[in-house]
Amino acid sequence: MQDTPKHTADPDKSLSIDRRLVAVYAMIRKLNSQSDPESILESILDMALEVVRAERGMVLLHDEDSGKFSVYLARNLEHETIADAGAFSSGIVAQAGAGKAVLSLDARNDNRFNELKSVSLYGIHALMCVPLRAHDKIVGAVYVDSKEDGLFTPDDLRFLEAFADHAALALANARRRVELVEDTERLHLEAAERADRGNLIGGSPQMKKVFELIGKVAASELPVLIQGESGTGKELVAQAIHYEGARKTRVFVTENCAAIPDTLLQSELFGHVRGAFTGADRNRAGLFEQAHEGTLFLDEIGDMSPMMQAQILRALQEGEIRRVGGTKPIHVDVRIIAATHRDLQQETAAGRFREDLLYRLQVLLIALPPLRERPGDVRRLARHFLQRIAAERGKAVQGIEGEFLERMERYTWPGNVRQLQNTLQRLSLLAGDGPIGVDLLALDPGLRRLLEDHGPGGAEVAAAPLSLSSSERDRIVEALRTAEGNRSRAARLLGVSRATIYRKIKELEL
Repeated sequence: MQDTPKHTADPDKSLSIDRRLVAVYAMIRKLNSQSDPESILESILDMALEVVRAERGMVLLHDEDSGKFSVYLARNLEHETIADAGAFSSGIVAQAGAGKAVLSLDARNDNRFNELKSVSLYGIHALMCVPLRAHDKIVGAVYVDSKEDGLFTPDDLRFLEAFADHAALALANARRRVELVEDTERLHLEAAERADRGNLIGGSPQMKKVFELIGKVAASELPVLIQGESGTGKELVAQAIHYEGARKTRVFVTENCAAIPDTLLQSELFGHVRGAFTGADRNRAGLFEQAHEGTLFLDEIGDMSPMMQAQILRALQEGEIRRVGGTKPIHVDVRIIAATHRDLQQETAAGRFREDLLYRLQVLLIALPPLRERPGDVRRLARHFLQRIAAERGKAVQGIEGEFLERMERYTWPGNVRQLQNTLQRLSLLAGDGPIGVDLLALDPGLRRLLEDHGPGGAEVAAAPLSLSSSERDRIVEALRTAEGNRSRAARLLGVSRATIYRKIKELEL
């Protein structure tokens, strides 16, 4: 809506319809030929000034976080005018969502501008301000003015509005191109950083076999299943496979299938259409679509319900998904890497996991060994984590006293690598600038009780190994005893999340 006084246009001071059309065409062509947002903003202002014959002007940009508008670019304006127009335009653009733009043919006698000192100070006679609007969002405003009487007309305002809409779209597209370039560069950088497996540490024979498998699996496009206890580094292995493969410059998307209920998981993976359920106020792409031409890592897939298993199977078989509430099939090109702490063969035999889905997922299998079965890797991992901690804190790398390191190597680490990492972070903090030694155990009674059981004369780790289920039960019982029944503390001792220990307690009926 426009708020403009009646005015008879002077033919000598307004563009003809033909000239306006030619000008719009030339302006759009010039804007579309530019890819740099800064250059586009300069072109927007310069072309606007030229076409409406304004003497001065500015472009203001909207900050979504603060909701404020700030002057980005100005031509021939004094400081006071910039300050006035900035405040004035902020008010105008606040109303621009309702389609308002402003034209004043006699600003000196226009009550709307009584508070603007620059109007009288610099003799501004006419002014216009229109929103820059792209995809139903206000991204800024264009302000122009003149000291000449009756320079602008309602046709000039309509022309400037139309031009501003095209200019805003060109600006939005240019910004999006810049984002895509930055995203591509970031992905290339991540690929280069992660392709060396810098986050996967291990020199034991068991881990050397894993590294060899990663190299072979990465060269393929087939689905991969990673099996291993909680905390063994399944996601790191999935990342290594992705960043060493042909899709390394594409996205790597992850989802923990055990962390959220079915209704939310379905929407997360497949997306939804507007109105599909309460709160679905817009269409939303799911992780399958987001991972198109990249990799989707489905962690803890063994905890997925039968209903979700059927939907995942359908997506793998057909290469298509349907959003929740939608009917249109959407083609997706996604490499699936799945992981689980469960024995899916046993789960299948018990009827809890679909056999046909298992065959689809387990085309290639990587079994990750627990830390207690990786001789020498505790020492390697400890050195790696302490170097990382030192880098994060900007301090020198701390050492570990020999006796303490021996105890660490004898301990079974039921929470595996994650527990070791969490323990070293805590010990590093307690040690301050000094080395990590046995004396620190006095500051951490829970850890002392665990490690003392495996000190000189303590329990032998090399005893006959327990089965997976019984060893899990024993380790959780031990952690709960040490934590005096506090499940959160027991989870920290084991190096697992609270959700994991609650799930294990329920599964093992502890």
